[in-house]
Amino acid sequence: MATQIYKSESLCINYEMEYSLMTIIMLPGSISLTEEDMKAGTLTIVELLKAYQPKYYISDQYEMACPFFVEIQEWVAITLTEVFIEIGLQKFAYIKPLDVINSLSTEQTIEEARALPIPFEVKACRDMEDARAWVMEA
Repeated sequence: MATQIYKSESLCINYEMEYSLMTIIMLPGSISLTEEDMKAGTLTIVELLKAYQPKYYISDQYEMACPFFVEIQEWVAITLTEVFIEIGLQKFAYIKPLDVINSLSTEQTIEEARALPIPFEVKACRDMEDARAWVMEA
């Protein structure tokens, strides 16, 4: 059963201990995010990743209402990837935003991460059901 471990106007974070799964859900309130808000949200995610050390991570950005600012795409990618490696993450699934511009922004950030040597699997998924099925397969 998922336990909500963080919630703001723009972000909800759940953790399922029995599956070692952390799920990040971007909310419609993300429309008003500033660059500083994005950095603060990323640092909150980092703290929770270090505290819970999940093996699986799903980032549901379907309702994300604001693109990643170009200026911080690389920083977000490097910051999260370093923590993923540190905690031994095995799989990272993401659900692209509905909005085309936000989707391109997410893809650019993922490409920044893929440019690094990553020891975990990464996959774009259509929806939460697809993402959960992928991270749970043996």
